[in-house]
Amino acid sequence: MRTLFLLLLLANLAFFAWTRYLAPPDPYSDSRPRERQVAPQRLVLLPARPPAAPPPPGPAAATNPEAQPR
Repeated sequence: MRTLFLLLLLANLAFFAWTRYLAPPDPYSDSRPRERQVAPQRLVLLPARPPAAPPPPGPAAATNPEAQPR
């Protein structure tokens, strides 16, 4: 059991070292995202809108007896 644990620990350390230091960089990742922004100072955050009021009951509620309050 101890041997299995040590093998898994060694495999995790090897995988970490490979992904962190030895793997080639991902060609699809953006290495300079901050430099590619277009006028980030012009970004405006809008305040949250309050939820909309529920619609008034229509004619379907008047004809449906189960929808009537008791």
